Amino acid sequence: MAGRVPNIDRLLKTFRYEKVSDVPNLELSIESRAVEYFIGQRKRMGVLEPEARVRLAEATGQDAIIVATTHELGEIREVEQDGFSFYKDGAIKTQADLAAYDLTTLIHQWYTETDALLASHAAALRGNLGMAVYVPGPLYEAYLSVGLADFMVKVADDPELLLKLMDFHTDWGCESAKLAVKHGASFVILGDDLAHTTGMLISPRLIADWWMPRARKITQILDAAGIPCMVHSCGKLEKVLPFLAELGVEAVHPFQPQCNDIYAVRQQYGRVFALVGNIDITFPLSMGTPDDVRRDVREHLERLAPDGGYIVASGHSIINSIPPENFMAMLETVWDWRN
Repeated sequence: MAGRVPNIDRLLKTFRYEKVSDVPNLELSIESRAVEYFIGQRKRMGVLEPEARVRLAEATGQDAIIVATTHELGEIREVEQDGFSFYKDGAIKTQADLAAYDLTTLIHQWYTETDALLASHAAALRGNLGMAVYVPGPLYEAYLSVGLADFMVKVADDPELLLKLMDFHTDWGCESAKLAVKHGASFVILGDDLAHTTGMLISPRLIADWWMPRARKITQILDAAGIPCMVHSCGKLEKVLPFLAELGVEAVHPFQPQCNDIYAVRQQYGRVFALVGNIDITFPLSMGTPDDVRRDVREHLERLAPDGGYIVASGHSIINSIPPENFMAMLETVWDWRN
């Protein structure tokens, strides 16, 4: 199945708010139902081999493949049949638990594995298809190491443990960013869930004190290399966006529509960063018809795309509840629209 020809220049121009005649589309994750529909493999996008990942990008008209540098520290997971590992809890509950890990050796091991991973994906690229490297952020990875409920308790009871974990994950984020530069990444996605659907996970003061200086260490590496950064954070972003504006990132994803008004964000922030996402995975994508999807996508395009700085994407990812025909309707609406 062939889609629109990938063109990384189109996406990078959109990051810069340059007007493009054809608007980009981008998904950070596509689950097995849609992958099978497009390329015949019942696997999630994140576990595909490089060549299959390239074919999926070509079939879905994405301008870049996405390669994650995520590794697990203390995470308890269950692997499902399609290769997805379902997170259950974190095992690092005390400083003694953390001390049991040889963190220096772990970073060296992760570096070697990730270096080879990025090299294999870069070698598979063809045409004007780019590569985006997903770099895990320090807050999200720290609470996966501990477990979200225990993380919230330790904000008060043992902040030293959390800061040690955030420092370790920041070190790995910096190494990931350097590898992204080494392998010619078109852009980097800094993934760090800073909010849930009703508000921030930690207070604005802690975001300022704990997260910002660590995130800045990662983005400074990208800035020095001239590589754009897109931040992924689920949840209600109202109080997160001022920090992202201060950080100077080029794009923000995914603006879950149940807790974000993307049109109000555009009015408030103008051209500060490109907007990515906001097509609702419940309705129209999972529960609507292809015509419902087309109407919603057209509204987003008409209200957000004419001045540049908008990339069509779901408000989360293409999950298995979304009929492939609805995903296809979303893509075709984007491909048919002209600015």
